[in-house]
Amino acid sequence: MEEKFRTQIYLTKDQHNYLKEKAAKYKTSMAEVLRNIIDKEIEKEYEIDPDDPIFKLAKEGIHTGRKDGSINHDKYIYRHEFND
Repeated sequence: MEEKFRTQIYLTKDQHNYLKEKAAKYKTSMAEVLRNIIDKEIEKEYEIDPDDPIFKLAKEGIHTGRKDGSINHDKYIYRHEFND
């Protein structure tokens, strides 16, 4: 079982009622409902955003004018040739 830390929070009446209703619906504690909500938010941070500009860059590519970039990328990026 993962270690848990005790904390105290203040909720609005609507927030409290929401947790209470969900806990009753799923036959669990309000604390468990709240932990599940927090876990879902944490998972969202690790989701891939398809609108991330890095995907546009990868799709369109970078044009440097060099025709051997896929072969000599170490030379161009690190200014050093690596020999196997």
